[in-house]
Amino acid sequence: MSVGWRTDCSMRRLGGLSLIVGLAVVDALKSLGFSGIGLKWPNDLYWEARKLGGILVEVAGEADGPVSIVIGIGLNCHLDETHGRRISQPFASLKELSRRVDRNHIAAAILAVLFRMLSLYMENGFAHFHADWQRLDILSGLEVNVFRGKDTSTGVYLGVDSTGSALVNVGGQVHVLSGGEISLRRNRGASGA
Repeated sequence: MSVGWRTDCSMRRLGGLSLIVGLAVVDALKSLGFSGIGLKWPNDLYWEARKLGGILVEVAGEADGPVSIVIGIGLNCHLDETHGRRISQPFASLKELSRRVDRNHIAAAILAVLFRMLSLYMENGFAHFHADWQRLDILSGLEVNVFRGKDTSTGVYLGVDSTGSALVNVGGQVHVLSGGEISLRRNRGASGA
């Protein structure tokens, strides 16, 4: 599902936007009876250490506004081993969590929660949702590999700050990671994300 959104705010005010979208998706799915879904910074949804979906946010416009935003939300609804053979990581499907999966019903629920949360986000920023994110964060306190382009480092993921930036302790120094081409993966010494 893709959602277009236009705002007059500056790009600087959009920190943590993909995290807000993730929270909205989890809340919507919870309202439909799905449980046990967690989030991985900055844009993945997981269930039982398997990827359930992802979020992609594209922003275009002027630095000081206005900006046009496209929010893409992908959820595995009816994916099974036959359809997922080419996927290189463990994955989950909503069908595993429920006997009935109606994509239109799910999309409507997500849109209702998303618009409400985007309004709160524009009024209060990411800090308003910080505790909610921390509660659903599946990597907090775990050793992770940090991928930045061709560079890789290993550290302990400490969660996110009040702007939605990831905090990783690498060799005793806390690094603040935000946006761009940065990916976190649980260290291969442990299974999961």
